[in-house]
Amino acid sequence: MDDAYINVHRARGLYALGQHQQAAEDFRTAIVDLPAGYHRDKGVYLAQESLAHVGAREPEDAAQVGLHALQVAESTASARIMTELAGLDTQLERWPKIPAVAEFRQAFDALVPRQAQDP
Repeated sequence: MDDAYINVHRARGLYALGQHQQAAEDFRTAIVDLPAGYHRDKGVYLAQESLAHVGAREPEDAAQVGLHALQVAESTASARIMTELAGLDTQLERWPKIPAVAEFRQAFDALVPRQAQDP
């Protein structure tokens, strides 16, 4: 677990420094290192990886990873993941014609009203 957290902190630092592609790779490594029971953490890191892909101007990768994070958000009802994905949704507006982006944005829009209704 320590390796995963170290990689996440490194990835966040790289993201802040504008080294988005390396940040995405480090988030991916952290996700692989997570123990099986850390489902919610995995969703947060997937969402952050997707934002790093946007920063690296990789909208298709961002959308695909974002869809995985969205599945975790739905299964865990995690507001934290949804907050990260709201930022992704906004940033992906620049690439409406990419099929993966359209798929993510449609799935995100469909989930938001359902999550708002859940007690």
